[in-house]
Amino acid sequence: MPLISKIGARSFKVRLVYATIFLVLIVGAVTMVYPLLLMLAGSVKSETDINHLGPWPRFWFDDEVLFQKYVEYKYNGSVQRAEEDWWQTIGGWRQVRPPADADAQTLADFMAWRHECPWWWLGHTSGYRLAPRNAQGFRRFMARRFDGDLAAMSRELEAPHRSWTAVHAPHRSGRRYPLKKQMPYHRAYDDFAQSRPVAERIIENPDGKFWYRHLIPTYGDDIAQYNEAHSTSHTSYQEVFLTRRAPSEPLQRKDWEQFVRDVLPITFIRLKDGLNERYR
Repeated sequence: MPLISKIGARSFKVRLVYATIFLVLIVGAVTMVYPLLLMLAGSVKSETDINHLGPWPRFWFDDEVLFQKYVEYKYNGSVQRAEEDWWQTIGGWRQVRPPADADAQTLADFMAWRHECPWWWLGHTSGYRLAPRNAQGFRRFMARRFDGDLAAMSRELEAPHRSWTAVHAPHRSGRRYPLKKQMPYHRAYDDFAQSRPVAERIIENPDGKFWYRHLIPTYGDDIAQYNEAHSTSHTSYQEVFLTRRAPSEPLQRKDWEQFVRDVLPITFIRLKDGLNERYR
């Protein structure tokens, strides 16, 4: 027999007891579900939204945060790389804002040109929490190429790995000298990079490198200091370009030569016809 008869269950007091029991159970369930949702939402957070506390990922409903996370993962978590290529100070991913509307013709010209640009590297290739799509894609690419035979890959590419999870895209250091593309492993990675959509390429910006690696360390963040030293009237560093040839003005030429001789990656440097022999 039930503890409470059908007739007794109709009374107000018994129904109140039932309601109280259900309320307590619901509150208990919520106190268990909410921390679970926090944990699941936290599993997809990065530096962009790590400070946001909520039961769901913020980028689900905020396009600005979604864009910030996209930039963070495309540039492999390196604010410095993004600042160099964007030619502007970012400071942190939470300060990134979607670009304003650009001139339609300028944008169309850039979209057409980036297919031909030789100065690029593949984004989405490394991360400190989640493996970005191209990091995972490169691993799958190599596994398909060698039919899942890790030992065969290690032998042929002269790159010993103990497991497929240890297969990573070669690190792009950003130094003066490029990766040794004659190495089999790097050639295999180049094959993968060439197969990826052009939109996933990061176009390198020599003007941004000049600004970030030479002008700021030499003259500081304020363009006024540069103007004072060079007797110019620029409104921002984005008006100071790395010219194709050394400028004639002495101080500008000194800046140019110091950067080109010591810092600029050699992939950007071209010798004038007739100078090859003298260079060698």
